[in-house]
Amino acid sequence: MKYEEANYVKGGQGTKIQVSDYTQQQLEEMEQDGEFHCPGKNCDAKLCLVHHSKNGGRTYFLKAVDDNKHSPNCDYKIGNYNPIFVREPENGYFTEEQVNNHVKIVDRDVNAPLKSSTDKKKKNENNKNKKTGQKNQEDGEKQIRKTANFGKVVYGDDGLEGTKGRMSRSYTIQTHDIGRMKTIYGNAKHIELDEYGQLHINYKDDRLSNIEVIAGAIIEHNYPTVYANLYLAEKYFGDNRKEKEVSVTTGGLVTEKKGKIVMELLTDGGLRIDGKTINNLLLENVRKSI
Repeated sequence: MKYEEANYVKGGQGTKIQVSDYTQQQLEEMEQDGEFHCPGKNCDAKLCLVHHSKNGGRTYFLKAVDDNKHSPNCDYKIGNYNPIFVREPENGYFTEEQVNNHVKIVDRDVNAPLKSSTDKKKKNENNKNKKTGQKNQEDGEKQIRKTANFGKVVYGDDGLEGTKGRMSRSYTIQTHDIGRMKTIYGNAKHIELDEYGQLHINYKDDRLSNIEVIAGAIIEHNYPTVYANLYLAEKYFGDNRKEKEVSVTTGGLVTEKKGKIVMELLTDGGLRIDGKTINNLLLENVRKSI
């Protein structure tokens, strides 16, 4: 559990602070002179400063020294804390591959150049050949149709009574979309890491100005390598924003946090920047270093 605020105790006096108001060095000095405590009601669990060397030391946060020291009903105790409001899924369950493929398809449809008439003619010829091949196999081994609904479930219930959900692209996002899986696209206005190492994306398009996209705790838990390299998205945006528009396509769960509509990324391929995933950016970075 990471804390955006905390009670700082020094000389027997407690003050509630916002962690983001202080630099890593200031927090380290404060920890030497006093103690950080949980901001929960009637809770005095001690917190400690945790920081990483990645991202130039910019990633730092507070966490409980021992989660069991929280009071039983403390909102910050793991199992009690629920920072994001999420409605029950309305449209089935969704898999990792399904989400990643949908984001890839939408990104390609929006940003790929239109195919020439020659390309369309070749495609039609290939389709005819494909149908002929399928007809010739009618008496042979039955073909298995591959779908995008494989892989681990990232949202929804995959029980016996569950149904596969359907990803949909949206031009705008409104409050009635909360609890639904959506894919959106546009040009980036901001792509930056916060002090906790989470990636925040805002769109330049007015139609998407009411939503913020976050790659946070879920990515950190399920895809630690991707999470550790989210800074590459920030760097790519910073390196290219002055020369061109940076296209962003994101797919994830629409939620609400602190009264603001948020899209929470759930998969490693739920974000594409100019057609590139974080893994693609990582591979490019490795090749440049060789």
